[in-house]
Amino acid sequence: MKVTKIKTLLFANVLILTGCAGATHSNMIPLEYLVPGHTGRVIGSIAITTEGEGMNSLPNNGIQFRKKGSEKVGMFYIKHDPDMMMGGRAEFTEGNLLYTTFDVNLDAGDYEIVDVDFWSYAPVEREITAKKQFSIPFHVTPGETTYLGQFLVNGLTAENLFGIAIPAGGSFLQSNKMARDLNAIDSKTHNIVKADVHPYRFTKDAQPYIYISDLLKGAPRLH
Repeated sequence: MKVTKIKTLLFANVLILTGCAGATHSNMIPLEYLVPGHTGRVIGSIAITTEGEGMNSLPNNGIQFRKKGSEKVGMFYIKHDPDMMMGGRAEFTEGNLLYTTFDVNLDAGDYEIVDVDFWSYAPVEREITAKKQFSIPFHVTPGETTYLGQFLVNGLTAENLFGIAIPAGGSFLQSNKMARDLNAIDSKTHNIVKADVHPYRFTKDAQPYIYISDLLKGAPRLH
């Protein structure tokens, strides 16, 4: 994993990353991605576990994506620290899982998931991403609702020079939790037509950063 310090911290409802100039973090999408009358709805969830080996001690965890050909990057993420100034906090529980849903309109076309992101603001600003960006493609169809799945965080730790375990990034396991997530989203928006939602079938993963359940080979054990 690559460790960098976050250079720009803006408490906002949008996320725009341009090159390596810094980051703001949100479950919302830049308006620049939207073209009236030519959009598709994209939904899903990000989850964390509250016990077991998969716990992540960094408070914020997300996946970065972009439209192919664009340098602007969006993020779906979850946070489990007490900071009330930003969105993305876990909204729902299921057993030992905490999860939040995402629900956005994107300009139709080809997109790709390109990175994982684990970060904290205190006691020090720290961000951990993949050593090298990757590409997991997905497509947004105009007028359709696409379900990307649940992305479950699997946190990793490593010992520092003093033998103390510290966060060392992690990975995500994608799986289909559509019935649960549609109910969760509909409880907030009241506008989900379940028969019109299309689960997206990924044809590529990015191990060891993102594991796709339908393509599962050698994934870490998650709780």
